[in-house]
Order: sequence, then C-alpha cells, then structure tokens
Amino acid sequence: LTAEAPEGVEVSFIPEKVTPTKGGEVTNIAPLVVEVTEKVLEQSVLTLEPDQEEVPLDIPLQVNGRLFPTLASQVELTFTAEKADTVISLTVETDREGGYRAQFLAPFTDRWTASASWAGNDDFQAAQSRSVEFAVTSGKTRITCTSDLADDADLGWVSTVKGRIYPNSGTVGVTLNVRKPDGTEETIEGILSSSEGYYGHDLRMDQKGLWELWTSWKGNDRLLGATSPVVTVPVGTDVGRVVMVACGQDSPKDLFWSTSNYLANLAYTTFQKRRLLKEKVLYLNDRQAQDVDRDGFQEDVDGGATMAGMSDAWTWVKERVNADNPLYVYLVGKGTPLGLEVSEGEVLTAAQLGEDLAEIETATGASITLIVDAAHAGNFIRDLSSQGRKVIASTGMGLAFYQAEGYLSFSQYFLTDLYQGKSLQEAFLHTHNILRNLPGGFRDQRPGLEAEGNVIANQPGDYLQTLDAFIGAPFELGDLSPQIKTSSLASVAGGAGKRVVTQTLPISEDGFGPRLKLAKPIAEQGVEISARIDDAEGNLKVVRAMIIPPESDSLESLTSYPEVELADADGDGVWTGTSDAFLEEGVYPVIIYAIDGAGNAAEPLRTTVLVEPPPPLPTGDFNGDGLVDFADFFMFADQFGGSDPAYDLDQSGTVDFGDFFLFADAFGGPLGKLLELAEEMLVLPTEYALAAPYPNPFNSEVVVKYSLPAESAVELVVHNELGQVVRRLVEGYRGMGHHRVTWDGRDEDGRRVATGVYVVRMQTDEFSQMRKISLVK
Repeated sequence: LTAEAPEGVEVSFIPEKVTPTKGGEVTNIAPLVVEVTEKVLEQSVLTLEPDQEEVPLDIPLQVNGRLFPTLASQVELTFTAEKADTVISLTVETDREGGYRAQFLAPFTDRWTASASWAGNDDFQAAQSRSVEFAVTSGKTRITCTSDLADDADLGWVSTVKGRIYPNSGTVGVTLNVRKPDGTEETIEGILSSSEGYYGHDLRMDQKGLWELWTSWKGNDRLLGATSPVVTVPVGTDVGRVVMVACGQDSPKDLFWSTSNYLANLAYTTFQKRRLLKEKVLYLNDRQAQDVDRDGFQEDVDGGATMAGMSDAWTWVKERVNADNPLYVYLVGKGTPLGLEVSEGEVLTAAQLGEDLAEIETATGASITLIVDAAHAGNFIRDLSSQGRKVIASTGMGLAFYQAEGYLSFSQYFLTDLYQGKSLQEAFLHTHNILRNLPGGFRDQRPGLEAEGNVIANQPGDYLQTLDAFIGAPFELGDLSPQIKTSSLASVAGGAGKRVVTQTLPISEDGFGPRLKLAKPIAEQGVEISARIDDAEGNLKVVRAMIIPPESDSLESLTSYPEVELADADGDGVWTGTSDAFLEEGVYPVIIYAIDGAGNAAEPLRTTVLVEPPPPLPTGDFNGDGLVDFADFFMFADQFGGSDPAYDLDQSGTVDFGDFFLFADAFGGPLGKLLELAEEMLVLPTEYALAAPYPNPFNSEVVVKYSLPAESAVELVVHNELGQVVRRLVEGYRGMGHHRVTWDGRDEDGRRVATGVYVVRMQTDEFSQMRKISLVK
C-alpha cells in the first residue's frame, strides 16, 4: 500500500504489506482521499485553594489543588500584586493523582490574586483555575528594652538602656520614654538602631526611687511598629522580698509534686529576672539539693516545705520588709477544700495564712502580693481579701488543671508574662483569656484577682488597682519568648492536593480556629500537624500538640490528654508531627504549645479536627435509577461545597472537586458537556449572602437560602417585630457553599405563630443581614 501525503506528513500502514490468499494478474488502483482534521481534545479542570485569606508578610501562603485528568504534570502558578503591578510565577509538579501543593512568600504587602494554569497535552485541552484573592499584611514586630543594672543603682548612676527589634528592621529610629520617680516624663527620639536591629542609649539616673522606661518604633512599609514592656529601674531603693513554697513531697506517692516542683522553680527564675535575687528570696521545697538558677551550686532552696519552715520564713520576712519594701508570696501545690497540702499530714488553711500575713503587715507596714496556684485556690481570695493586699488565685472554688507537669497551666503563662515585663493586671487578664479558650477541663477554670479588699474578685476596681503593679524590677528583658506564628492540619491520606487548614491567631484572640473535617476512614490513617514558630533566641525546649478527644472533660487536676512531639528536622522553623489519635467520631480540639529553655511559654494556637461517619459507597448514582447521568449531576451540584456524606465520594469531609473527579470517572454521558455544566454550576460563593425568602408572603412554609464563602459559624434566627427570638433555624458551623432551610411557621416549642411580619437575621463573625417575611393565614 502506498500513499501520497502533504509535505511534512508521514503516513504509515499497519500492516505494511498484505498478501491475498488468492489473486490474479490484473492490477486495479482505487484512490482513497483521507481528510486529516484537528484532533478533538477532551476538556480538563484545574482547582486552586489557598489556606488563608489574609497572611502576614513573613508567613508563606500555602496553595493546593488538583488537575483533572489525574496525572503527573506541571502546573504554572501566577501571583499578581494589585497596586504594585507585579507578577510572580512558580512552577509546581502534580502527583499521580493530579494533586499539587506549593508555598508563596510575598515580597511586600499588597492585595494579591493567585491563579493556576495547565498547558494541556495531546489528549486534553489546557485548563485555567479560578482566581483567588488574598491580602498580605505588614509583619508584626517586637521590641525589647533592658538596662545593664545588676541589682539596684546608686544616685547619679548612668544606665545603658538597650534592646533589639525582632524581626530585624534594619537601621530605624527608636523612641525612649522615661518616667522619673517624681512623675515627670521625658521622650528621647531618634535613637538609631544598628543594621541588625540593636539599639542603645545612656541615661543618667539623678533621682531616688523607681524609674520606668519603655521604647517604641513606628514601623515601616514592611513591618508594623511595636512598643516594649515597661522596665522598672530601682535607684537607691529596694524592690522587695519573696517567700516561695513548692508544697508536697518528693516521693512517687505524691503524684502532684513534680508539677509543683517545676512551677515553683519557674517562679524562682522569674523572680530572679525581676531583680529579686537569691538573697531576697526564701524558697521552701522538699527537694533541697537543686541548682535552680544553674550557676553550678545547689544552694537555691533554703529549707523543706513544712509548716515549721513556713513559720521560720515569716520570721525572716519581718526582719527585711517595711512600708517601702514589699513582700511577694508564691504558693503552689495540691489544693483541697480545706487548704494546701504543705507536707504529709500538714495542711495550710486560708485562715491560718491570713493570720500570718496580717501579723506581718501590722509589724512592718509592708504591702503583700499573694499568688496561689492550686485547686480550690479561690478559698484564699475569700479568706485573705484585705485592703491594700493583692491576692491572685489560679482558680475559683473548683479544680485547677495542669497538663504535662505544668507546661499548660495558669502559672506557666502568668509567670511568662511577668518575666516579659507585664503588670499584674496585664498578666492576669492575658492568662485568663488563654485558659478560658483552652478546651477540656481548662475552660472551667476560673482564676481570680482581688485587690480592693471587698472579697469579690475580677471587678473593675481590682484591675485598676493592679494596672501599674509590677513584681520587682526587670533584670533583663533582652530575651524574647517564642511565638507560634501558624499551625496547620491536613490528613495523612490524600496526596499533595489534600485540604490544609491554617490558624494564625493566638488562642486568646480566637478560641476555636479553623476546622478540618475528615471522614472516619481518612482520620484513622492519621493527621499531619505542623507549626511555624518564631524562636528569636534559638532556645526551644518543648513543642507539642495536645489532642483533646470528644467528651473528655477532666475530673482530675492532672490531665493526661494525648500529645504529639513536633520536630524541626531541617531547621527551617516549621515543626511537624503526625497523630493517629482521631479514631472515633466527634470534635477533637488540637492545641499547639511551645516552651523555651528559660521557661517562657509561647501563647498556644488552636485548631480542630471533626471526624464524621463514613459516607456510602462512591457509586455516583444518587437517585438510585441504575445510571450515573445528568440527573445525578444536578443533585451533586446542589450539594457542592456542603458536607453531606452521601455526596462526599472521597470521604474528605467536604463535597468538593475531589468528589467531582470521581463522579466524572463514573459518568455515563458525554464528558465534554458534563465539564461545561460543571464550570457553570459548581461555582462556590465568593461572599456572604442572605437571599430573599420565598414564597413571601407565605402561608405554611417559607424557604430561606444563604451563602457562605468559607466554613463559618452561622446563626439564622427568626425574630418577631419586638426583636424577640421566635425560632432558631441554623446554629453552629456550616460548610462553604449555598445552603437552604425551611421554616414551617412554628416557634421553638412547635406552636404555630400568629399572622404578621417577621424578620430573618443571618449572623456570622464577619457578616450580618436581615430579610422581612410575612405570614398570612
């Protein structure tokens, strides 16, 4: 067989030669004309999902998505800055399932748009993802302030005030604020930092008393400004004395003692950093041979924790404090409704402690600050409340909770804040906010601060009295505590294109965080947990994720929730680990926490894993007619973006493009038409919206549709004309997508409501809208 073809076109025959089984001598030629047209390519789909809508400048954005057809290829990512008119491109490889993941670290703040594209191949057309917008905001900074004072200063002493800006700001202007003992203030501007962000300034201390210093800088186009904590410098004056007791026995029988010992030692080093040095501290602990301050000598503990030892401590105090020299008392241990178990068979009651402190106040005129970290510590507020005395309790009349020998506890965060230069009020409120947003038993802990002498804790007057109350004076605030910048969750299963949720806000600002929804079979394979940590001092000691199982409210002070150690294997500041603790259905709060070698704690971040029942088998035949066709697709489109397990074919927890790919594989009709419909119908909302209810007016039922651009906590409530709640239609988390709910004209008790005008109100954290409806009978 031979062929004539246009130049450049090669024609081949398979087979090359045919030999008839029977033939003759006659040859006939039959010309055949073959028209070669452009090959009809199948359509393709490319998705793109960012893990955040707003990201700080120093944190990379994570994007992921999937390519259909599912094959290993290359996807081009394009990031466009709105104001700067800048375009940055990245090329990323897809895995065999078509999934991809990439990180983008923006070079400057702006409003950015991201999109993905695929060039296509011999069988499939090129694809373009939807465009997603995200904001890159200025990075947060911290500025420290310290002096070179070792203890207290003589009149006329010249102090070198110094510190650093972190992350490094380069050479910028720093402002030093000075409040002198006589109340006058001075502002010194234009102190230049070095190219590494360090600064220094000499200041003559020519007045006796406590000097207050703090520094600030205004920020620039990359970084936000910051103000340091207040540094108190004593000149010709004393800063006080401390009595500390780690209650309990150094014995395996005393399960609480290791926690008591850790927290008391943390308090000891905190007081030292506040210029309350060893000779100003009397420390009682059953383990007396300890080098707490790590100076090579085991001489930090002064005696055993006994009632006799405490009696000797009060005698020591009376000889050293006065009206200008305050006393600080820190007690930690196992608490009971009767008091603190100081040692075996010895209980310190609140009444007894009250008598001892009142005797000291009468004899010396000294002011006293008492800190008690123990279960039932609220009893000490009730019995020790007195005018001029400050009492801080880690909890109310109930339990106090401790995880991992005190790494998660009231004292851990309260003492970290004191070390960093916060006042009693600032440290207490910040710690209170952390605890109330921690799940499990911690959320039931009720710390108390009483300073007015009226027995009632946590009143405005108590906070006003402690607004400028500091413990001691800082010896060195040059060290920065670690900061957890982000925490992320993703399933172990699912390849590069799997969903990632990321939290950037500390737990005091967001007590819930984003939620990763997983079907039980996927969750059982494990969850990847990662945290990006800003460790300015390079001194991290502990980085862990605590997982709190469903229905796990603790009835014991010493909690034992499952934990995972996170590790930074390559030193890039991202700590990772995997947990297989998600075995049952329910909500699992995940808490990331970190402690450095100095005992400073980073504020935790919280995310959540929701484990749901497994969905039905992924047939795609949603209407049960034996066919996977357009009728099924329209049902699927109605559920797209939701979480109905009947349509969640890949068991990821969300009805998304991953499920569409599986549906397309099983589809029995023309694929091109299916993809056209998918592009038109599977468009997720880009903003919150409450649609007009219909029918309106209505007689028996009214349909209310609403849209969520992201998984959100949402309320949909019907009110009467007086603003009273008639019926709560929706309350809780709902997935990204379009939703609908029907109101049958009944109230919360199931009774028919009267004819009239009603208001449907939709409320989320970021959105609120109302629609009027009329009921006509």
